[in-house]
Amino acid sequence: MRSARLLRLLLLLQTRRRLTAQSCAEELEVSRRTIYRDLDALAASGVPVVAERGPGGGIGLAGTWATQGVRSASPPLVVEQSVGVRGCRAAPSLMRRRALSSVVVNVHKPHLVLHYERRASGFYEAARDLEVLGEAKYLAAIGLLAVHGCIALADAVLVAVEGNRGCGEDHAEVARRLRSWCSARKVDPRGIKHLEWLLSKKSHFSYAEATVTDEELQRSKLKMDQFFGWAFRTFPAVAQLPNDA
Repeated sequence: MRSARLLRLLLLLQTRRRLTAQSCAEELEVSRRTIYRDLDALAASGVPVVAERGPGGGIGLAGTWATQGVRSASPPLVVEQSVGVRGCRAAPSLMRRRALSSVVVNVHKPHLVLHYERRASGFYEAARDLEVLGEAKYLAAIGLLAVHGCIALADAVLVAVEGNRGCGEDHAEVARRLRSWCSARKVDPRGIKHLEWLLSKKSHFSYAEATVTDEELQRSKLKMDQFFGWAFRTFPAVAQLPNDA
């Protein structure tokens, strides 16, 4: 499952000073290409990934960055610099302070949570695989996969925290329930706006006569990465379920 792999990669980068893409690939039993894609996803979600070339270089995390453990508290998080994963540093003006909160939940129906999390990961992987083909005719399909990947992940979260997912075709209900749950427990809800943006584009990607533009594609991918990143940071238990849950 890609979500679990992203979490493993993040923890790997935290516990070791520097790693090469090859060593990450061997550790996680995937290709180097997959590692680069996973690093892109982490960076898009706000993780300060650093990649430096040459002797003594490698992949690591910038600044005093640490994820929240499942049972840990939620101290402020200092992100000293946002960076790309191919050795290109962003401008220092991107430096900012973030407070990331994770919550401990007693996961309801773990087998069903795992089912929807796997579905979400499948949509995510399919969107990335289609992107590699680089053909304009797939733009709408990629956007729609991004929408349904986030819907499936939101369903996984709702089942985990409430025991049931959204009903029917009113997918906006899923976002409303997530906001309500987070508000009641003072959990940072900012990642939900990325899901809401994608939901607003669902009909456009599915039925609209207008052509999906490359700009819309890029934004839909970014929104998908940002929602996945928020969900797994905020509800780490969803990513940590064993395969036989």
